[in-house]
Amino acid sequence: MSFLYNGVEIASVSFNSHPLSSLKFNGVEVLDDWVEYEFPNANAYFNGPGGMYGFTSARAIEDTGATVYAGEARMLNNVQGNCMRVSTLGDQWITVDFTIPDDWNDARLTSFRTDGTAISNTVLPSWINVYVSPASEQIGDSGQFVRVKQLSSSTNPPISDVYSVSDFASGFNPATICKTLRIRFMHSSTSTTRKTVRSGNFYFKFLIKKNALTTWATNYNVALT
Repeated sequence: MSFLYNGVEIASVSFNSHPLSSLKFNGVEVLDDWVEYEFPNANAYFNGPGGMYGFTSARAIEDTGATVYAGEARMLNNVQGNCMRVSTLGDQWITVDFTIPDDWNDARLTSFRTDGTAISNTVLPSWINVYVSPASEQIGDSGQFVRVKQLSSSTNPPISDVYSVSDFASGFNPATICKTLRIRFMHSSTSTTRKTVRSGNFYFKFLIKKNALTTWATNYNVALT
């Protein structure tokens, strides 16, 4: 939550020329700094001690005959190479939605990075698209998704690349609130044989209000280091 005065967000307040370290309005802290936080990490990751840490996930696959060998939670498990795996035909999109923990309130995406390794009998995506929505979406909703970045095979998307706001899609507003992350990926192929596509592993960095992050960390017993 942001507090504005004449359209400008309040960053500091003084009383009798002395800066205040805390100021509440209707019980809500006004002077609440933004902090940057990456998820997953060594202290918080899917299927870790906190389970899903307040996230929810859903997936949809265009190929109705596809087989999921490892689900979407593997995409955010902080284990390189141990990612989502789907046996599917070429040119069939796989869509995954992750809703952000309620505790994070008005989180904003600042960057993301990818990791992945092509191993025997699997292929990497030819295309990856990352979106955010300011609403808590479910697959099938009409949606308010805004594309953050499209990665093609020419950029080797799953191999240790980092994308910040300056790399995001033209016109993307960095102040866009992120309530839902969407990742869509596919492997391009004219073959009629299904191949096992590996999603790669993802790491997302957010701006989150410090008090919101602290509340979330307390609820899930996460060390903020």
